Amino acid sequence: NFINSVADVDIPPPAPIESQQILAQAKSDIEDLIDQNRDLAAKFLRLGFHDCIGGCDGCIDLQNIDNAGLDIPIQALENVVQTHENDNITRADIWALAAMTGAEVSQPNNRPRIAFTMNTIGRINCENTRMPCLDQNNDEVACHQMRGPHRGLPSNDVTTHELLSFFEEVPDE
Repeated sequence: NFINSVADVDIPPPAPIESQQILAQAKSDIEDLIDQNRDLAAKFLRLGFHDCIGGCDGCIDLQNIDNAGLDIPIQALENVVQTHENDNITRADIWALAAMTGAEVSQPNNRPRIAFTMNTIGRINCENTRMPCLDQNNDEVACHQMRGPHRGLPSNDVTTHELLSFFEEVPDE
């Protein structure tokens, strides 16, 4: 069974942010990681893209060849996730914030900068949804950050309009 869209799953929308200070600290933690290794900016952006194909749930399937190398940003963010898990900021929130932070710090300095702000928290991690996670034999397995639900993706010959429509089904950020 493949999930074709977020509409196939009953997931509540993220809750409004109550404390901008906590989120600012998480963003600062992510910026510190990028300062230590500039390559992480692009890796965080890629992780966010692959995570949000139909979900933004803090889980990807590392057995899928398209996700090769995503273990690096996942491991880099692990301490940030653990630091903020008691602040009601989920792993899915941290991954989304890391993607936006990666995009923000990668902008050229000679142009006006765009600030990517996160207006909501409370994304649900895959292991807390009712969506099944499957292995390569389509057997159900426990969900975790490196074994997310299988989802249907747009076809290889998708048009720009179709791709934009696909992403409109994901909760707005």
